[in-house]
Amino acid sequence: LGAIGETCGRFFDANGQECDSDYRDRVISIPLEKLRRVPLVVGATVGAERADAVVAAARSGLIKALIIDEDGARAALEFAAQVS
Repeated sequence: LGAIGETCGRFFDANGQECDSDYRDRVISIPLEKLRRVPLVVGATVGAERADAVVAAARSGLIKALIIDEDGARAALEFAAQVS
């Protein structure tokens, strides 16, 4: 799959693009391209291990705001600096 994160039951890769899979055709939720057009999408996560998914979601416009713990925030900032 190449998935690093999931939102609304849809798996996305490091570029925030939806991963192609058989599962994708069976999900009943907002498509990621429509989610990007929603003015305010709030993501919520806990933990440093989700840093790559947080950065991908933010950079690709899947989320516009984020609720995160301190460890996760520090890890996301470090990860973002490494891949920029």
